[in-house]
Amino acid sequence: MSETDKLSAAVERHSGDPHQVAVDDWPGAPISLQADGEIEFGEPLGEVTGVYAHTPALFTTGATPFLDGVDLNENVWATLTQLREHRTTFESLVGILADRGATVLPSPGAVRTNRRKPLQLERFRAAGLPAPETLVTTEPAAAERFCERHGRVVYKPVAGGAPPAVVTPDDLDEERLAKLRAAPVQFQPFVPGDDLRVYVLDGQIVGGMRYESDRFSFKLDQAAGEDVSVSPLNVDDDLAETARRAADALDVRFGAVDLRRASDGGHTLLEVNQAPAFAGADETAEFGVADALAGLLVE
Repeated sequence: MSETDKLSAAVERHSGDPHQVAVDDWPGAPISLQADGEIEFGEPLGEVTGVYAHTPALFTTGATPFLDGVDLNENVWATLTQLREHRTTFESLVGILADRGATVLPSPGAVRTNRRKPLQLERFRAAGLPAPETLVTTEPAAAERFCERHGRVVYKPVAGGAPPAVVTPDDLDEERLAKLRAAPVQFQPFVPGDDLRVYVLDGQIVGGMRYESDRFSFKLDQAAGEDVSVSPLNVDDDLAETARRAADALDVRFGAVDLRRASDGGHTLLEVNQAPAFAGADETAEFGVADALAGLLVE
């Protein structure tokens, strides 16, 4: 069962009336905002108490999966303009609903912070949280120095959206490094340990799990389309404190906090994800993330 299906079922258990809108295909469900206050998203909406956008790409111009099947070579600027106008209208829709008292998760402002990983990490640092040393650069020499200093290093997109990879000697080839000048990349020392995820909702821990993978990151399994085994996580006080403070640092009401726990029990904060997957966690680890979310959205 998908996240939206589980959440809809939970909303019904909380005596709410769920309204799902599929947004997998461009241009997606029709949107209409009228001067008399009527709103249509897929169908006319009545009183709305809560909105949960499980696809954060709704807030992002040019984001997949909406570009699937779109021929950007035909007229790239026209296509990106259409996406921009759609995203602006969607942001306006959820903003209007929020002004009318609805709970909106995630908020457009929080989504923007979520995709700005350097800003996210700086806020962790300012809050004194245990985040890894990070370099974001377009300078090949800086990347080389960072890798020489730390040995084993991973890199990932600055805005997220792809799994991490370990830097190899081929990555440090002069020709490949020169490509940095066209687009920055984020580098971090490799952090050994178990992959953990802790779910936070309004400062409360509503779930936690441990990913099990033979690769150095469970995100590589996900990227390969493979199932990832999870087991329930007993969220101790130290993990809970870091997870709460990380969400607070980003002004995130609901999010999944990803951490690495070392063999000595210490942990490192990696990132906070908004609108995260939770269906598997609810089913496998028997959490109540969907019910906790539903309770907030129906209030």
